[in-house]
Amino acid sequence: MWLNLLRQHLVLPHQLSSSNSRDWKTKLDMKAFVIVDVEIIDPLLYESYKKLTPASLEPFEGKFVVRGGACETLEGGWQPGRIVVLEFPTKEKAKEWWSSAIYAPAKIIRQSASHTEMILVEGVD
Repeated sequence: MWLNLLRQHLVLPHQLSSSNSRDWKTKLDMKAFVIVDVEIIDPLLYESYKKLTPASLEPFEGKFVVRGGACETLEGGWQPGRIVVLEFPTKEKAKEWWSSAIYAPAKIIRQSASHTEMILVEGVD
């Protein structure tokens, strides 16, 4: 049964148009999300981080999807602090942003002003 499901959703290279290399990118790349649980320990310093971050996302086509909105636990014992979700066109772009020179100054501030848990997860199309 699982093999039939896989066959229904699997796109093989020969099924893509060889005349348009953009087909490969469109079909094979998936959006990626950086999900962050932030415990702010220095609110004033963290405000500096919040001002620097948006410009660092632009070169990597990243954007905020969630930026500290109200949060409610529906199940389990997780009591997050500030939740931030960033969207990128690919996981590679997300990783490039996270390790970039343009984000580095903001990252240093964030690491000084807060405790964070951060994950990268692929989305679905």
